[in-house]
Amino acid sequence: MDTLEIQIVKYKDGKSKTLVDTIVKEEPLEIFINGEKKFFCMRMPGMDYELAAGILYSEGIIQSITEIEEYETVENRVLFKIKEKTFPGFKKIFASSGSLNSDDLIRPCIQGDGELDINKLFYLQNGFFKMQKVFDKTGGVHAVAFYDSDGTLISFAEDVGRHNALDKCMGSAIATGKSGKIFLIILSSRISFEMIRKSFRAGAVIVAGVSAPTSAAIEVALQSDITLIGYLRGENFNVYTHPRRVLNI
Repeated sequence: MDTLEIQIVKYKDGKSKTLVDTIVKEEPLEIFINGEKKFFCMRMPGMDYELAAGILYSEGIIQSITEIEEYETVENRVLFKIKEKTFPGFKKIFASSGSLNSDDLIRPCIQGDGELDINKLFYLQNGFFKMQKVFDKTGGVHAVAFYDSDGTLISFAEDVGRHNALDKCMGSAIATGKSGKIFLIILSSRISFEMIRKSFRAGAVIVAGVSAPTSAAIEVALQSDITLIGYLRGENFNVYTHPRRVLNI
């Protein structure tokens, strides 16, 4: 469902050959609330309900899964019936860095605190890489994982969009009643403002990524008291904000 095979011509070392390659699917998803289309995004099929619910939570539309009275998935659509309130107009979800407007930071329902030993961080990172089955097959997706303060996995997702992967994890966490336990988020991607905004909304206090953060991501991590770790590769990393939570460095 999340991949397909196509015939390609591979050129390497001055020679070409025809072979079958596995690529990731990317298709549109439309999200309807009470009969009206409210969101549109491109995503890898799978976990569509979790993705849609995660978007609603990240955008502040719902505070709890109990606000969703009914839902239905139909092809590339998720149809929600939600308790009546004021909903936003139609919005496309773009892979952008957003703005630095403080109004964009939607406070989490629960945000705790705690510390993380570097050996536990390296252990979780190793397991995180092992979970990336679609990436292993295609090399064309991002991954996100949520953990509690004990390092227990709460949710994991892959998608062509890094924002989608995070929203899938968020939707899974609220659907299973574990959203109040989110402590650490590990990302396979560059760390942008939008990824930190969503992580703050999720209630995370530590965000770690394998790539670099943007200046906007660092600024919003400082504002929201998130410990931001970048370039997490092997047994190396950089701590950009609030290093007090990282033990033994």
